[in-house]
Amino acid sequence: MQTPVCPQKEIVMKTKTSEKKYSVEENLSKLEKYVTRLEDENTTLDEAFTIFEKAEKLSRELQKKLASYERKIEILKQKDDEVQLEPFKE
Repeated sequence: MQTPVCPQKEIVMKTKTSEKKYSVEENLSKLEKYVTRLEDENTTLDEAFTIFEKAEKLSRELQKKLASYERKIEILKQKDDEVQLEPFKE
């Protein structure tokens, strides 16, 4: 894909790439779809590898997000101006 050029001034114009932020639930749903496609016997090896890469990246992002939530929950358990870290209980 070529970057558009403004002919009047010959200035290269940058196009903005917008990355939509998905909710944890939406990302979990996407991850489930990746797993389903990986389990499909009609998925080629090349497709499976590409899907696996995407699923691995998404899985790491979800783990980071969930760890962040866990830290926030621990911090919110403040009592008497002291932070009392308590382990996250499922």
